[in-house]
Amino acid sequence: FSGIEAPDGTVWICGDEGLFYLQNDTLHPFLLNGRQTAVTYLVKDSNQNIWMATEGEGILKCRFNEKNQPVLVQQYDLSNGLNSVYYLTLLADNNNNIWAGSSKGLTFIGQDKKNNGRILNFTEASGFIKAGYNYISLYQDKQQRIWAATIFGITSFNPEAVIQPAAAPAVFITGVTLLKTNSLLYDTTFQKNAAAVNFKWNENAWNFAFTALDFNNPDGTVYYYRLDGLDTLWMNSGKTRSVSYENLRPGKYTFRVKAVNSKGIQSSNEAVYSFTILPPFWQQAWFIITISAFALLLAYFFIKRREKTIKEKEAQKTEIQKLKADSYQHQLEIEQVVNYFATSINEQQTTDEMLWDVAKNCISRLGFEDCVIYLKDETRDVLVQKAAWGPKTTDENKIINPIEIPIGKGVVGTVALTGKAEIIGNTMDDERYIMDDTYRFSEISVPIIDNGKVIGIIDSEHPQKNFYTQRHLQILNTVASLCVEKIDKIKTELETRKKEFEVLKLNKNLATSQLTALRAQMNPHFIFNALNSVQQYILQGNVDEANKYLSKFSRLQREILNNSDQQFIELEKEKEILELYLQLEQLRFNDSFSYDIIFDTNIDLDETTIPPMIIQPFVENAIWHGLMPKQDNKKVIIEFAQVSDSLLCCTITDNGIGREAAAAIKQTGGASKHRSKGLSLVYERLHILETQLNQPFSISIQDLKNEDGTAAGTKISLTLFNGG
Repeated sequence: FSGIEAPDGTVWICGDEGLFYLQNDTLHPFLLNGRQTAVTYLVKDSNQNIWMATEGEGILKCRFNEKNQPVLVQQYDLSNGLNSVYYLTLLADNNNNIWAGSSKGLTFIGQDKKNNGRILNFTEASGFIKAGYNYISLYQDKQQRIWAATIFGITSFNPEAVIQPAAAPAVFITGVTLLKTNSLLYDTTFQKNAAAVNFKWNENAWNFAFTALDFNNPDGTVYYYRLDGLDTLWMNSGKTRSVSYENLRPGKYTFRVKAVNSKGIQSSNEAVYSFTILPPFWQQAWFIITISAFALLLAYFFIKRREKTIKEKEAQKTEIQKLKADSYQHQLEIEQVVNYFATSINEQQTTDEMLWDVAKNCISRLGFEDCVIYLKDETRDVLVQKAAWGPKTTDENKIINPIEIPIGKGVVGTVALTGKAEIIGNTMDDERYIMDDTYRFSEISVPIIDNGKVIGIIDSEHPQKNFYTQRHLQILNTVASLCVEKIDKIKTELETRKKEFEVLKLNKNLATSQLTALRAQMNPHFIFNALNSVQQYILQGNVDEANKYLSKFSRLQREILNNSDQQFIELEKEKEILELYLQLEQLRFNDSFSYDIIFDTNIDLDETTIPPMIIQPFVENAIWHGLMPKQDNKKVIIEFAQVSDSLLCCTITDNGIGREAAAAIKQTGGASKHRSKGLSLVYERLHILETQLNQPFSISIQDLKNEDGTAAGTKISLTLFNGG
């Protein structure tokens, strides 16, 4: 629709789609205040303000920021006095005032010193072109006249003449009506009931009528009202000259009304009507005070009567409640002490620790001065002091001058014999009393009974006569039962661990014997193969080769015998054995194959250990079944790699005929009819080691292929536990 230029030269244009700026021959949309706004016209005044006419949002006053983007300064709409929010065009006149055209007429927004803040609306009633057009264009000529063109005609006017201030309108309240009874309470003509300012709580629906005197353009007057006590802002009534309120709460109110004429002049006065709606009687202070006083009086008499009744009943119940309280307290203390003993006993690992813990807790939790625990010696039929706390002990859990009491002798021996606990109030009256370290007047002795048989005694003495009570007896009986449970549990756990140890030892011995037997089987197997080769040399008459072979073979056997009782040997030693074996096989087969033994640089051959003779059967299998049937270029490669700190990977790779061709030769009888046990013995041996050491041993076999799919050999990977 129109466009302007920003300070940096950027062109800004507007349309139904919103606001855009032209940059590098490309239009870019711009969201004003974060949203798209349909802008119908853009104009820039002499103060560099940007004015935007919008469809539905009134007139926007903006400015370019430091990024040369428009930011909103103020929005004008109906609340500011505009007669529409849909505007079609704008004009900034020579005095920098803004003229905005809508389909209803023309709006003036004052910006100069004389008219700053004034907003005037001109319609057909003001002499402007009749409303209803959808296009309007504004222009100011050299004589300062403003021209307006629409489809309904053209008009021009002198702006100074039409915006001349007029007299302020006078505003009046013409009537106040109580809607419940439709009673007219206030009338500027007749002044009915003007003195009635207090109303009942249910007289809370009101209507206020008002008007303003403006003989220039009465239809252009806009009214504003506010009800103090309810409204916080002035409300725009437009041209409506009455307003109603319903369900007003009790309180003081003042209704105010003011007017603004078509020239933007506000009324010189505010019309005011004050009134009060009284609360209902039950909300008034005198009623609340009276009811409160009456309620307090009733509560006082009720409390006094109840206190008298309670005192009479309390006199009857005091003794019973006191007995109950003592009983509950007694039971609670017993439960707390027993729970403590149970928790502490359960934490002990041995019988001795448990007995010392019980003796110590009897002192700390029950207030005893000494506590001695006896266990019965079945072989000698006596009670032996096992734990004590008090004068009989030291910090190192050692009893000073421990004594033994025969069954049936003294209070302790009697309790052990009868299995019944006893409390002695005065030991001077009991001839059974046996003095230990010093004389004491009170004694309590409780048996520790397991399956109907006394196995021990908990005994305590005190210098005060009649010190021990039934509460002490109840607690010690429970503690004795807890001791029996813990002793049985400890015995059971010891037996279980003993049996588990015996089973583990048996399994280890069995596994060791199995490994020894397997090595004994595997070594004869290799010896048979080697001697068979020597026999072939002798039959062929090749004495030199036979001697050479026997020399290497004897050296190899010596190494095997030296390591026959070892579960693991150094990797350096295994390498020597492998090389001796491979050299023997090269002699047997006239150096028809070659070999390589390769180690990772991070492998320490002297520190790394593996099971002896574990690699040889796989190498033998690769030579006999993979390489020997092949015509030429035969080779086997043995590689060792460190997988982790405890795992070693050994790879045996041959470029032979492959497993499929070897199996076919075996079925047709083309291979040796000797049935090899080497590999089966290795598998069994690895399985036993895996079970015994709880470490992984694994074997995987891969058939190698050429690009044309033919067999290229076999690759065997062994994962071994590093015994070092």
